[in-house]
Amino acid sequence: MRGTDTKRIIAISAALAAASILWLIFSPYGWLRLRKIEQENRDLARKIEKLEEENRKLREKADCLKGDKPCFEDVARQEYGLVRRNEIIITIPAGERKKGK
Repeated sequence: MRGTDTKRIIAISAALAAASILWLIFSPYGWLRLRKIEQENRDLARKIEKLEEENRKLREKADCLKGDKPCFEDVARQEYGLVRRNEIIITIPAGERKKGK
């Protein structure tokens, strides 16, 4: 009878251990969820870095526009296509530029 009790205790312990391991892996707070959260965290950190760099560039551009008339003029010309009075814009297609050289 003692051998049967020992086997039963081992079987129950093994079943509980297996159930515990499965719960630790697949539960809502388990290992798989932890890995997913860590990946999301890394993705968000990369996104934050990109946004911080974009913010830095925008601040530099804003500072330039506030205090630098030539910078302001460059932006007006490049981004908005503005020209001075009596200026004529001549657009040369990319293929033509190579032929001229």
